[in-house]
Amino acid sequence: MAQAQAQARALVRVAKDVEALCEWAAQQGTSIEICKPGGGIDSSETISTLPLRIIVTLHGPKESLYEHGVYRVQCNLSAEYPMKPPALAFLTPIWHPNIEASCGSVCLDLLKTRWMPFIRLHDLFGTYLMQLLTCPEPDDPFNSQAAAMMSDTEVYNDYTKRHTLKHAVPGSHDVVLPTIVSVR
Repeated sequence: MAQAQAQARALVRVAKDVEALCEWAAQQGTSIEICKPGGGIDSSETISTLPLRIIVTLHGPKESLYEHGVYRVQCNLSAEYPMKPPALAFLTPIWHPNIEASCGSVCLDLLKTRWMPFIRLHDLFGTYLMQLLTCPEPDDPFNSQAAAMMSDTEVYNDYTKRHTLKHAVPGSHDVVLPTIVSVR
């Protein structure tokens, strides 16, 4: 009985989080997709089960190396959400020291050790993830090549901008990326 009540409270919380995330996405001029095992549902339907997968389309932060980029980010909510943090992964390729290059997993202290159940999804995307894109943390890398490349700011900035153009800016996929040379 207590477990059923806890799950019901969690679903109410998820529904409120998704509603606020939809409002945030509309204000940003972007979109979200909500999926559940066995098929998709749209954001206006009632959320009745966890785990839940949400795909958020983000615009890169203004005046950053990711400006003009459009990124799809997957957010997985486990059955333990909000007591346990969601897992985030970029589906759009991105060059960043705190984002794993091959699978897009995000390395963010908030998701590892500093998660608090009161953090809302729209804050996670609108504040914390945007801050990570603007201010990478090369001392705690998921992408060691990107972190090492940051030792030469000009090379890192150029490569990151080209990577953004190639993979995240609609209509500009013909950009050629230079070969990465090991940076020490």
